[in-house]
Parts: sequence; structure tokens; C-alpha cells
Amino acid sequence: MRLLMKRWLDKWNQWLTTIWPTEIVTAIIAILLLLPPSQIPEDSLLKWIPQLDKAIHFFLFGGYAFILERYISSRLPSFSFQLRASLIFCWIGIYGIVMECLQGLTGRDFSWMDWVADMSGALLCLSWIHYQRRENNQH
Repeated sequence: MRLLMKRWLDKWNQWLTTIWPTEIVTAIIAILLLLPPSQIPEDSLLKWIPQLDKAIHFFLFGGYAFILERYISSRLPSFSFQLRASLIFCWIGIYGIVMECLQGLTGRDFSWMDWVADMSGALLCLSWIHYQRRENNQH
């Protein structure tokens, strides 16, 4: 059982270093952020829980940063973590602001606070990865 789990985790980790997870997450984020308001149900939790929208942005873009870091670190291992994290952070900043601007085409509003949530999620994730790597290198 343990060997089977290890093989599965190895395959999963190998798949995470391909382009597909980054492409899939990029598309999912675009679809979710560009849904017109008419496609969001009236009884949605977004209507009942204040700032849930910000939490969704935070976790979406935190996960996106994680997936991007896995892919980029496998493709550019000679780049320092700080350089990779800077590239990821810049990309997420640009992607997040473009998504906010495009939301105006779907009848939704531009929100700086959504963008701040995007950047905060990415920053926390990248900080956590950096911390984990430092801890693993010390032991």
C-alpha cells in the first residue's frame, strides 16, 4: 500500500512539473473571474457571506502561485528562488489586473481589493514555499 501511494505521489509530482496544470489553472481562473453576474445564482454564498469574494481570489491566486512555482522551478532550476518568485509575482500581478479590467466587459466591476487579495494569496504561498525550502535545507 505504501509503495503504491509513493508511486502515485511521484506521478502526481511529475505531472505538476508539466505545462498542463498551469494552463488548466490559468483557464479556470479566467472562466471564474469572467462569469457574467447573470451566471452567478441569486442564492449564492457570495451574496450571503461578506468578503467571500476576496477569500476566493486569495486562494485561487495562492494556488496559482504554487502551480507556477512547481512548473518554473522544474524548467529553470538554475534561477534562484528569489528570481523565480519575482517572475511569478509579476505575472500574477499582471494577470490579476488584466482579469479585473476584463470583468468590465462582462458587467462586473473592477475591484482593487480583489487584486490585492490576488497578490496577497500569491505572496503568502511564495513565502510559505521559501520558508519550507529553508527549513528542509537546515535539516
